[in-house]
Amino acid sequence: MALGVGRMEAWWLSKRWSGADEILPRVPRCCRRENQPEEVIKVNVDAVVISHGTSLGIIARDFDGFVLSGKASFFNKVVNPKWAELDALINDFRLAHFLNVDKVIFEMDCVK
Repeated sequence: MALGVGRMEAWWLSKRWSGADEILPRVPRCCRRENQPEEVIKVNVDAVVISHGTSLGIIARDFDGFVLSGKASFFNKVVNPKWAELDALINDFRLAHFLNVDKVIFEMDCVK
């Protein structure tokens, strides 16, 4: 299977900077990313509300876990965490439309 230009660059960078693992130790995690079918992308979103604003983070990955797109933003406005996640989910829909994909898994984690 031939790699696209973006994948080839990512592969080259991962090989070139593989020594970073020695500098930055891996943090143990209790969860794993689940693979999805090849024709489906997964878009993950998270929002954080702090005393002086709201941060949103969005990342889209293909079936291999390769990052297709991502976005981070900050607003000088404090809102309810559930509303912040809803706003991020709306941005997810826009990203999926921009990537012109039909089958998408949207994943988020609302704070209780």
